[in-house]
Amino acid sequence: MSCQQFSNEDEKEEGEDIFCLACKCSGQEVTVLIDTGCRMNLMSSGTVDRLGLKPLVEENKMDLGQLPFQRKLCIEGFIKELSLTIGGLRIMSSFFIVESTKPLMSLGSKTLKSLKCVIDTGKQMVVFGTPKREQVDFVKKPPRESDLDY
Repeated sequence: MSCQQFSNEDEKEEGEDIFCLACKCSGQEVTVLIDTGCRMNLMSSGTVDRLGLKPLVEENKMDLGQLPFQRKLCIEGFIKELSLTIGGLRIMSSFFIVESTKPLMSLGSKTLKSLKCVIDTGKQMVVFGTPKREQVDFVKKPPRESDLDY
């Protein structure tokens, strides 16, 4: 199968335009990117390996042309339910696994809407509008920009 590598070198913004949150996944600290430009949650195959999540990955059986992505991606699989802890909030979410050795874990607009999130760039935080309104500050310095594959 031929597809475009998941990389947007031309679209990279300055570091201050990247909104990241600290979270825990499988007992490990992870930085998650808030990606309002993509509907779905994404995770790189490198992050899957680092977190030991391979047993949770289901083989992708979807037609790539029907996925709601703005660009063509190499989809390796899907994790149906993954527990994340963001601040004091525990959520279950699904992730498409994209082919990349670079670290990437992002929450897309579909999840952000379902959690009734408000992104407050002035206060540098995300407010989750779930029954237990949780305010989570942005990570002050995202991981090395070269590590983010977006």
